[in-house]
Amino acid sequence: MRDHRQASPFAADLQFDPDVALLDDCSGTFVWTASGTGGDDVHDHATSAALTGTHGLRLLTRSTASAENDLLTLDRWLPWPTAQRLCLATRSQCPSWAGVKYWYLYLNVYNGTRQYTAALRISAATRILSYRDAAGGQTTITGATVANADAAWFNLGFCLDLDTLCYLNARANGSSYDLAGTPCHNTAATSTRGLLLRLFLYASAAGPAAMFLDNLYAGSYDGP
Repeated sequence: MRDHRQASPFAADLQFDPDVALLDDCSGTFVWTASGTGGDDVHDHATSAALTGTHGLRLLTRSTASAENDLLTLDRWLPWPTAQRLCLATRSQCPSWAGVKYWYLYLNVYNGTRQYTAALRISAATRILSYRDAAGGQTTITGATVANADAAWFNLGFCLDLDTLCYLNARANGSSYDLAGTPCHNTAATSTRGLLLRLFLYASAAGPAAMFLDNLYAGSYDGP
């Protein structure tokens, strides 16, 4: 099991507009930290993973001795934006849903006092979407599914209020699901101030699991 920990979490300065913490077309330098089961897993920028431009972000759990619950995690620290209402948005593609057990889009929020966790999970067998609740479990979002075919691109993301540390909504394939006032998971005390974007890919018994991403965004809230 690899565990690549980052000693210095994030750059002090925002690289974009002050309201934008992340804007990545996945064609530049690979700046993610990988952990998980390890072996011959793959995590890189690849032409095969591109939606637009030349490259996309590719995740593939180990192929040799692939087993259920093999895990590939990618972490990336982001600075604290000036926008207090933040949206996280991705474009994703699953080459084969049969190989995937779970796909998580995670954001750890460190506000200098406490750590909070917000997350969406796709359960691949049912394509049902759930969110990380205040107790640290997963709560199903009524009516929310990601029923895309293999190799079809889909939108996935959520919006938060960084003042109240509550969800605003979850978003999938052009639909918005109201989560206003729903608290994020309050996990621990911290003196850190920043955002940790985390991607979790779990393999099914039919793995390995693969997922492609492109056009990642974390920035100001753009309405309902």
